[in-house]
Amino acid sequence: MKKTLFIFLSALLLLACQNKETKTEVEKEKQLVEVKQTSSTSPLYLDNGKPWKINEEMKPHVSKGEEAFKTYIDNEEDTDYKNLSQILTDENNKLIESCTMTGESHDVLHEWLAPHLELTAALKSAENQEEADKIIQKLNISFKEFHKYFK
Repeated sequence: MKKTLFIFLSALLLLACQNKETKTEVEKEKQLVEVKQTSSTSPLYLDNGKPWKINEEMKPHVSKGEEAFKTYIDNEEDTDYKNLSQILTDENNKLIESCTMTGESHDVLHEWLAPHLELTAALKSAENQEEADKIIQKLNISFKEFHKYFK
């Protein structure tokens, strides 16, 4: 189930970052298979020792997701991790929709975003607070990685 969700989210990311034309269901399914075959777990790396630049349209969506995440973390009484997961999902979708990046920076961003999307999906399906807390710790690391590798 998680693998299928990951493949679906990766395909969505790939589709959104390419041209904005409407695709047939057959084309979409073909791209899903291609994403599955080309998915990698390459480590993140810097652009000649410096963070990669992302387009300005994408930055607000990362920031809004991170703000919601920090608010959740700072408010010890907030245990509605399902709501947090929905906010993160919404901002991730907007991030994907706003992607116009190409080239190596785009590819490296995907290396960060694919696991981040997977963590967001895992948070949404967490069955209890303890499980959610473990995922939240990983999301915290993910946001820190974003700032290390992207600006």
